[in-house]
Amino acid sequence: MKAKQTITRRRFLKTAGVTAAAFTLSGVPTIIRGKEKIVEFGAVEPLTGRGAKWGTVVVQGEELAISEINEAGGIKSLGGAKLAMSKHDTESKPETGITAAERAIQKGVIAILGTAGSSVAMVVTQVAEKNKMPMIVVTPQDPKIMQRGFKYTFRVTANAEIFVPGELAAIASLVDKKTKKKVKTIAHMYEDSAYGQAENAIYNRDASKYGFELILSQAYPGGTTDLTPYVNKIKALNPDFVGLTGFFFDTCNFVRTIKEQNFNPMGYLIEGNSDEFITETKKDSNFAFTYLLWNEGIKIPGTEKRAMEVNERFKKQFGMNMDGWAMLGYVSTYVLKDALERAASTDPDKLRKALSETNLTGPKGNIMAAKGGRVQFDDKGENKNAIIMFGQILNGKREVTWPAEYKTAEPVFPVPKWGERP
Repeated sequence: MKAKQTITRRRFLKTAGVTAAAFTLSGVPTIIRGKEKIVEFGAVEPLTGRGAKWGTVVVQGEELAISEINEAGGIKSLGGAKLAMSKHDTESKPETGITAAERAIQKGVIAILGTAGSSVAMVVTQVAEKNKMPMIVVTPQDPKIMQRGFKYTFRVTANAEIFVPGELAAIASLVDKKTKKKVKTIAHMYEDSAYGQAENAIYNRDASKYGFELILSQAYPGGTTDLTPYVNKIKALNPDFVGLTGFFFDTCNFVRTIKEQNFNPMGYLIEGNSDEFITETKKDSNFAFTYLLWNEGIKIPGTEKRAMEVNERFKKQFGMNMDGWAMLGYVSTYVLKDALERAASTDPDKLRKALSETNLTGPKGNIMAAKGGRVQFDDKGENKNAIIMFGQILNGKREVTWPAEYKTAEPVFPVPKWGERP
């Protein structure tokens, strides 16, 4: 998210110092509370503000994982300690994210999981690192988050260096079966935030590598409700394909706007991971291409049955299919659980070491599509097996159309014009 406040170096060092002192005085967090052994992590996520849609579903995925873990006996190496979550709202603001992280650490959590919005994640990871607090970055994609030499920070999701080239490769694979025409010109529309800027930089760097001419990079301010002038600027150039980097409401507004303006590119890419997008835009969601981190019908070698079962449990509890963000919350919680089991301790250094040695497979809780079906971290803390998928919404359902090993349907390309849709 784009920061609305300026975070000064003095402000950051002051708050980081306060939390470090508080943590040192409290020592290693206790796992004994009353008669029950509990080990608690901090879920530092936007529960209000522009990123609330993402933050809420991430927490839901974490809640499902927690219930499964505790029903199976908790953290066995810690005497069956129950896993618990302490929620801290960032409000999608970097300044509030700092405060949320401080409060989590002062409360005595053993790790932080968070936080939707790359701008917020940049500062929350700084607070965690200063306090030697293990942190799992769940959804933010800005590559710079993990390029600062931090030792206590790990990221489960693919970053923009995986997202954008994957998207471009998938777009390059699209062919009009009648005319054999492929995409030649593209435009990129993005929110002017750390997230959008990171992806736009890669669009500009890599578009030509996939045979595309990037004819426009169009930024729009975060929080805007009227995308008409930006869409019309792109429409005037008539690109074959449009890629959108934005958040939930931006995605909904974009689809409504291109329909209102009767803009008919050969295809367009939006963030359509959730059932809520389909519910919100109804039939207008059909034929939109979307990157996919997870899908209810995903075929993951070795974990397909478990993934389907997890989705059914999620749907029963929350009334909708699990989406990519909920999946990342779910898997991140199992990454933490697995590390706690192997560390047999809540000591931050032992937990950090265990996280660095993660090798999470399907039987241990991984349901994300990943190379070898495994979550493993490289020396920067990145999930070196992370991938993305490319899909399309067809008949009100997300289908995987790329890569071939995960495909559930053939893409409809070019997409039907607005006036010719059923």
